[in-house]
Amino acid sequence: MGATRWRAAPKDDKLGGWRPRAVRFLRQDEARDQVLARFRAEHKINVVDPQTAAILARAGQTRACLRRELVDDKTWNESALYREVLQPLGVDDRLLGSHAVSADAESYIGVDRGKNDVPFGERERDLLQLFLLGSGAMHRDLMRSRGLIGMEASLSPREQDVQELLLTSLTEEQIGLALKLTPRTTHQYVVAILRKWRVSGRVGLMARWLRHN
Repeated sequence: MGATRWRAAPKDDKLGGWRPRAVRFLRQDEARDQVLARFRAEHKINVVDPQTAAILARAGQTRACLRRELVDDKTWNESALYREVLQPLGVDDRLLGSHAVSADAESYIGVDRGKNDVPFGERERDLLQLFLLGSGAMHRDLMRSRGLIGMEASLSPREQDVQELLLTSLTEEQIGLALKLTPRTTHQYVVAILRKWRVSGRVGLMARWLRHN
């Protein structure tokens, strides 16, 4: 998950201005996605689950946390996030990590285990911490590919697809064919991407991309 911070957020904002901007799961689940969409809507009205509040309290530093280091068992078992999202999916424990890409952008990794699995321990937490500390370029690329850093506005999912191919040697026509888009629609996406990067062409896009690596 990629998250960015809105510095103009009200002082009583429980997330400190942080908001999830892009989320990708290893396995897709429509019911889970619908419930999580509701949670994201609740963030806008300052309703926050305890686990999210706990990990965001440490924002600004690269960190790995066991679930029990964030919230105790009682709080976890009674939380809506666990009861309505994780428990129905068979999730009983989780390990969370975050790489602080900048003061206003963080990249998160979450790994879950079920009831029949051994709970995560300190060794696994420390291994995740080492990975987070050594994978800064990967996290920056992930955030940048979704338009969450270095740009005027975030990219839509389709713009992300186009940008991925725009950074190759494919022509616009070939990109359109690969993504089943008309030439006009492809060009509109390309123009939007370049505008968000504040460049005038593919050479400028590549230069900006490499400069941020």
